[in-house]
Amino acid sequence: MKFLHPGILSVLLVALATACASSQKEPDGPAEQAGEKADEAAEDTKEAADEAGDKVEQKTEEAGDKIEQETDKADDKK
Repeated sequence: MKFLHPGILSVLLVALATACASSQKEPDGPAEQAGEKADEAAEDTKEAADEAGDKVEQKTEEAGDKIEQETDKADDKK
């Protein structure tokens, strides 16, 4: 089995170390933080609207069921 030449191995290690050091995430700036807050607020708003829509749909179905029951009762009295 043949090993890498020590010079090539050194170059690879330096390249790997440089890549790792440069990939560290810099702290978010104020614009990035504001953008993240806006994204979170938009997601919260969407979730709240979805929940409200679900409640409206449920209440509409319940009202429709009541109307149908009352209509059936009225038809039975005839």
